[in-house]
Amino acid sequence: MYLYLKSFHVVAVISWMAGLLYLFRLFVYHAQYGQTSRDKAELLELMEAKLYKIITIPAMLFSWALGLSLIHFNTTVFSQGWFHTKLFALILLTGVTHYGGALIKKFKKDISLAPSHKTLRMINEIPTVLMIIIVIMVIVRPF
Repeated sequence: MYLYLKSFHVVAVISWMAGLLYLFRLFVYHAQYGQTSRDKAELLELMEAKLYKIITIPAMLFSWALGLSLIHFNTTVFSQGWFHTKLFALILLTGVTHYGGALIKKFKKDISLAPSHKTLRMINEIPTVLMIIIVIMVIVRPF
């Protein structure tokens, strides 16, 4: 049972990351091209909202649920330093996900409220950095 939980957890995390990385890329396009055409802006708003609600948030929730289930079966991780770092990065990643939801609202309300495409390009790297930290903590377990 544990290995099935772990397998589905990995699938959920991959789905969450795919949704999150694509979502922030859409924000870059929205900021860059959404002001030139209302049609482009509306299409990007639709894509962002569906990606967030249908893929990213459910995948995040499944990741959390399955991860907590794994912890239930292996409580010894609480005493390991790598897990604390992983958990902190995971909390930050969850915050970045919710920030994406806030950006969707900003773009829909008024595109000028959203950060510039250059700023969004930098923000787009945050989930990748957090993912790298999480993967290193889980695989290498440096401490």
